[in-house]
Amino acid sequence: MGLRASVMCSLIAGTLAATPAPALVTFSFSTGDPDGKMATTSRPENAGAGKIEIESADDFVLTGLTSIDHITFTGLIPAAATVNQVRVEFYRVFPQDSDVSRTSGSPTFSTTQVPTRVNSPSDVAFTDADSAVPSLTFMTTDLGPFTSLNSVLNGIQPKPNQTTGGDGPVTGREVLFDVVLTPPIALPADHYFFVPQVDVSSGDFFWLSAPRPIVPPGTPFPAGFTDLQSWIRNADLDPDWLRIGQDIVGGTPFPTFNATFSLAGQVAADLSIIKGGPGAALVGAQIGYTLDVSNALQSSTANNVVVTDTLPAGVTYDGFSGAGWACVQGPVGTVVCTLASLPADSEAPQITLFVTPFATGSLTNTATVSADEIDPDTSNNTASVVTNVRAAAPALSSVGLMMLVGLLTVFGFVRLRTVQH
Repeated sequence: MGLRASVMCSLIAGTLAATPAPALVTFSFSTGDPDGKMATTSRPENAGAGKIEIESADDFVLTGLTSIDHITFTGLIPAAATVNQVRVEFYRVFPQDSDVSRTSGSPTFSTTQVPTRVNSPSDVAFTDADSAVPSLTFMTTDLGPFTSLNSVLNGIQPKPNQTTGGDGPVTGREVLFDVVLTPPIALPADHYFFVPQVDVSSGDFFWLSAPRPIVPPGTPFPAGFTDLQSWIRNADLDPDWLRIGQDIVGGTPFPTFNATFSLAGQVAADLSIIKGGPGAALVGAQIGYTLDVSNALQSSTANNVVVTDTLPAGVTYDGFSGAGWACVQGPVGTVVCTLASLPADSEAPQITLFVTPFATGSLTNTATVSADEIDPDTSNNTASVVTNVRAAAPALSSVGLMMLVGLLTVFGFVRLRTVQH
């Protein structure tokens, strides 16, 4: 493993090792090391420096809701330059988030500007983060001088003049950017493009290419998905995109490129819990609290599902029912129920906790649900029910019951005599 891969893996490992308990199901993806074949400019607009926006994009796939908290990417900057700003964007694959009325007249989604929009990034970004806000922080590691055999900066032209061949070799300091998203970005399962943009004090940042197809230490794409080639656009071409290898460089055969980046985070689930129970009860009479847990995601299984039920102080725990669940009394006042896994888009068997109130008053029972996967929406992970407990009516003894019957009989007789007169 080379220096670049070693630094990248160390940074990712350090980020994941710092994640607090409970253990989370982690996600990581990498395109591998730079191959020296292509370097593409990718920068935010800098009107003061007379620079228009340029976006260079490469793709990745998420098979479940994922919270991305850490990114690395590798590029060139001039020897004397400093980094002013880092911005990252996530695009979905066209035609999502796009005006298809511009392109729907052609089976290849072509426009007057570009040969095709098939498998390109969408018109607009799905989400983004920026050090200027700040919604991310970054560090840089200088890896020494590096030369790319070709580059794209000025050669971004609309058709029919899109094949410019590139702008030729470029040399600079190879820099590894280590980005931490604050807060993390939660992305649903989908096919995405990642776009890093860097503003430097002089010259330009160039994003370095990686081998396509991906080779070790890169991460293969999930089965059933295609690793798409890199795309680029500038503000003049926006909202359309050009394929860096096929459209701009050209040739027979034309080259295709990936770009050097890695992503890390946690796979997520969307758990929810609904709690049921009686609104009223009697001291000494057993009642049941029901717990209904579901996983609303279409593609992510929740593993090691845990329900923690905090019982009110005025009840005695009697036991539970619930197929597949294991429930035990935890610390004082709690019952902890566990389930090995809950598939995507499904409901778990209902849990019923049986308790017997021994004191009057308003009793609040609260339950929460969690799993190994991170849950970006915790608003539905807690539920409560309030039960008003009152004392049972005192039971009459046999003598008292006979006296009551006698009184009622006398009362009835007197009442009858009164009516007759």
